[in-house]
Amino acid sequence: MPQETHVSSRQVHLNSDDADYTNDKTHIFFFNDIITSSPNVQMLVSLVNATIPMSFYVVTENNNTLIIGLTTYIIPTGNYTILEIINLIETNIAILTNVTYSKITNKISMTGSSELVLSANSTCHRLLGFSKGIHSSTANVLTSDRTVNVAGVSSIFIHTNLLTDSIDSRTGGYSNLLARIPVDASRNGFLNYSPDIPFHAMIANKTIDFITVSLEDDDNNAIDLNGQHYQLTLQFDFQYTREFKPPITLLKKSQV
Repeated sequence: MPQETHVSSRQVHLNSDDADYTNDKTHIFFFNDIITSSPNVQMLVSLVNATIPMSFYVVTENNNTLIIGLTTYIIPTGNYTILEIINLIETNIAILTNVTYSKITNKISMTGSSELVLSANSTCHRLLGFSKGIHSSTANVLTSDRTVNVAGVSSIFIHTNLLTDSIDSRTGGYSNLLARIPVDASRNGFLNYSPDIPFHAMIANKTIDFITVSLEDDDNNAIDLNGQHYQLTLQFDFQYTREFKPPITLLKKSQV
């Protein structure tokens, strides 16, 4: 982006291992040096690059609860094939006599010794190929109405305390969403994101002395990197605040 003020662009390099404060969802970085803009200058921020380890799991505490009838089974967190998952389900839920998977339809079928009812309080609907809600068996056979999904997170959403006023369909309104990164890397590798033309978001902040960062999945859940660390590079650019001038109408022109 061309620089149009006397203030040069600034880059901020963040490594989550260097965060001054960390909780289950957010890393906070405090700075000794402060980035500021004068009253007539707007700041813009862009995500120049990101390196994120593919160390998060497909099955997490957010999607691992299966409730069938009166039985609740918690699938252990980790990465699985669908065959490994249905083996766990069949082994640990007594009412199930057989669980199968079709490669042709990418769906599972559960056969029980009596009627099967999948509770709406289960959290593994998408994982096992079911739409949200209650599902009941026909002739003691319960087949997923959608396809199974063991691919895991499709995008990583990066949120900060920078006031970008982005619109996020997950919340239905404005949010401080900095970027959405599609997940196209293999498990246990690294997701490297470096857009050819970074998007520059105008922010309301006039002073940057700390930055908070949180990584979220498609459902607004915090992404657990299991002890690994991400790196981000943010760039701050500056432009003069432009005064809005309403267009001159034909009537006004004729009066001049």
